[in-house]
Amino acid sequence: MTTYAKQYYQAHKGEFATKRKVHYQLRKEEELATMKIYYQNHRDDILAHTKLYYQANKGDRQSYARKYYLDHKEEERMKRRLYYSLHKNESKINNRQYHLAHKEEISTQGKQYYQTHKEDIKEKGKLYRQNHKEEIRAKKKAYYLAHLAENRQRNLIYRESRRLDLKQLKIKVLTHYGNGNLVCVKCGYSDLRALSIDHINGGGTEHRQNLHRGNFYHWLDEQNYPNGYQTLCMNCQFVKRSFNNELINPREVK
Repeated sequence: MTTYAKQYYQAHKGEFATKRKVHYQLRKEEELATMKIYYQNHRDDILAHTKLYYQANKGDRQSYARKYYLDHKEEERMKRRLYYSLHKNESKINNRQYHLAHKEEISTQGKQYYQTHKEDIKEKGKLYRQNHKEEIRAKKKAYYLAHLAENRQRNLIYRESRRLDLKQLKIKVLTHYGNGNLVCVKCGYSDLRALSIDHINGGGTEHRQNLHRGNFYHWLDEQNYPNGYQTLCMNCQFVKRSFNNELINPREVK
């Protein structure tokens, strides 16, 4: 462009912009169709060129995008909300597909961001909860009532699963301390309902009370089955307590 052309363009810049807008509005559909066809035919080249350009100008582009967003924050939020409301199902599908395709990357970025902004995130969350206390409470209540039957069913399934897991763990521990058999080591009784773990050297009550959390069978499993325990039925437990004078007389307690 010559010096004269540059001067003429600068002097009539607004007029040229107006003419371009009018021309675009008159041929909008035709222009969009042409651009769409061109993009479909040259998609890989365009994406590769865009990626190279972004990598070469990443810092500038991010700074510009951040500055533009801060200057037009409410306008951009309204645009995003409007677009999401018009393309809700499509957006959900695209977001889900993107998340599945970049799961590890998103998880890593989220963890890194949380570690570098931990205090800010906590402070923002605390402030939001304080300012929206009633709203949060109302949402929780509405969600609870809307999913009451579903939550009850889920809790029943969880409790049943938990009960079965504990039963399997109990069988495993009792079998280990029953010398490889699910029986009382003294009399051979095998009814699971009457079997329990006995502290060979006594002190079982105090030991269980000192366990800060969890189930006694869990503790034995986590400790890799330490020595000093055996599987006994309740009858043999009481016989042993009586022999060792470990039974408590209610009159003596009073």
